[in-house]
Formats: sequence, structure tokens, C-alpha cells
Amino acid sequence: MFADRMDAYAAAVTTALDDPDAWHGFTGYLHAICAMQAADRGFADVLTMTFPAAKALEARRAEAYYGVVELITRARGTATCARTSPTATFPSS
Repeated sequence: MFADRMDAYAAAVTTALDDPDAWHGFTGYLHAICAMQAADRGFADVLTMTFPAAKALEARRAEAYYGVVELITRARGTATCARTSPTATFPSS
């Protein structure tokens, strides 16, 4: 049940990372996850829960998480990000 949701989330991250335009990838990712949450109100719960007994699901969640961190880092480095959100800051890791 949760595996398909996590797979869709991880696929959205991968698609965003594959976009050669970091800002476009980031905004596309945001649109994708917002659509996922609109379609399934429990989707956010899957992203914030841990499943210690489900090793494959946890691995997929960690993979997606680190992909999002990379995606944010890339987006922060774009001129578009600086121009469109001059007061916005993303936490550094």
C-alpha cells in the first residue's frame, strides 16, 4: 500500500533531478508532490512516517530524501531562484 506511494514520490524526485534546468526541475517536483497530496490526503503521512521493519521502503524513502536535498541544493544555485525569491532561504546542510 505505501510502496506504490513511495515509488511515485521517488519517481518525482528522479524526474526533477533529470531535468537539465535545476529551477524547472525543482518547480516541477513541487507541482508533482502537491498534485499527489491533492489526490491522496494521506500522502504526506507516508513521507513523514518511518517503517523500520520495511527495509526496502525505508531505503526508498532515504533515497528520495537525499534526492530532494540535492534538488534543493541545485535550485539554490540558479539565478532564477535568486531573482524570484530574494528573501527566501533554504536551510543549508
